[in-house]
Amino acid sequence: MRYSQQQAAAGQNLTNDQFEAQEREEDLIRAAKGFIWAKEFARVQHVLQGAKSPKGRFLALYSRFLVGSTRFYVLK
Repeated sequence: MRYSQQQAAAGQNLTNDQFEAQEREEDLIRAAKGFIWAKEFARVQHVLQGAKSPKGRFLALYSRFLVGSTRFYVLK
């Protein structure tokens, strides 16, 4: 069952622009989630470079954090 844009945006507290950006980036977000499962965080950063949706921006920033923390522990 597919929800309308208004129902989906209301459930996630997204504006119409954010919802449309998330719809456009859905394939990229799905690919990024696969890279996260494979622990390839640098690829997530590359795939979501320039993301506009809140979910895409979060995943890009979170992967950047994980790349930094992984490098820190490897160097110790």
